[in-house]
Amino acid sequence: MLVSPGVFVIFVAIITSRCVTEALIYQCDHYTTSGDYNLRHCTLHGVTVVHDAEDVDFSSEYPRPYWFEFQQASMDEIPRALFTTFPEMQTIDFRNTGIENINKFTFEKAKQLRHLVLHSNKLTVLNNFIFKGCDLLEWLDLSHNRLQEVKDKSFHDIPLLTQLNLNHNQLVTLPEDVFGELPNLSVLTLNDNLLTTLGEGIFGYSRLVSLNLNNNRLRTIHLEDVHQSWQKLYLRGNFLTSVMLPTAPVDIDLSHNNLTTIGIPYEQTAVESLDLSHNLFTNVSNISSLSNVRKLDLSFNALHSLPLTTFLKMNQLGQLNLEATNLTTLEHGIFSQQHNLTWLDVSFNRLQKLDLTVLTAAERLEHLHIDGNNLSSI
Repeated sequence: MLVSPGVFVIFVAIITSRCVTEALIYQCDHYTTSGDYNLRHCTLHGVTVVHDAEDVDFSSEYPRPYWFEFQQASMDEIPRALFTTFPEMQTIDFRNTGIENINKFTFEKAKQLRHLVLHSNKLTVLNNFIFKGCDLLEWLDLSHNRLQEVKDKSFHDIPLLTQLNLNHNQLVTLPEDVFGELPNLSVLTLNDNLLTTLGEGIFGYSRLVSLNLNNNRLRTIHLEDVHQSWQKLYLRGNFLTSVMLPTAPVDIDLSHNNLTTIGIPYEQTAVESLDLSHNLFTNVSNISSLSNVRKLDLSFNALHSLPLTTFLKMNQLGQLNLEATNLTTLEHGIFSQQHNLTWLDVSFNRLQKLDLTVLTAAERLEHLHIDGNNLSSI
């Protein structure tokens, strides 16, 4: 090769090496937590995912396990490879795995998934359409996370969902149509959040059977049971001052609020168990129309006295709690229709005497609590 004087030619050989990182493969352990061997059960131990779920894979000696759980796992996100490797998966339990985020298309291949548990993780927000692909999902547990926001279309694409657990999060409010695509939802738990307001029609899209709103910060609520499907309604531990009872629920808990008034609908109510304890009632005379009630708790309200007709229509009443209601007397006739009464608590009142003939009609009475009064004679 001819080289001109004064010119230096340097040949540099560049060698490019390709680094191939093989995916870490986690093997199914087919022993259940009770120690039984089950080929359809898969426990995955020590799975670690740090914002790069593409670098892990999974395998099983049996090709079609359908129940999955994790032990001592640490995952910032959910590896999509789970659902491509095990397309027949029906139940997966991610509790206490440290998940912080759910990426779009995570569940794209989860076509057979019925039960998804994300209990006790670090989720703070649910974005729109994140459950797309879970066409058959029936049960979704998002409880005990750090959720502060749920987008209005978070639960689109899972129309068969029947139970949704959002309890023990940090939700202050929810979009009014957030449950708009869940026509089959029957059980909804929103207890132990920070909810202050809810839209009037938020529960009108689903045929709810059980609604739990215990321990929030609600001051008002519109209880419209559009489909007349509610059976259990729990509003314990809020800041409600007034409420209108819906007609359908059998079990209603309104205890530990600031209630001073309660509205009773004109039509017959189905309520059998009603807890109004620890409120600010001074008068509950309008509850006398609740003819189906079997269990009634009025304790820790400053009632002072009860109209003679208060329990007149409650001939099914079996348990009655009047503890700490400032009662000074029990009038003859007040329990005249309580033939089914088996349990009565009038403890910690201001009764000075108690004539047991007031309970003549209650021939089935088994438990009578009268301690904490100023009784001089019985």
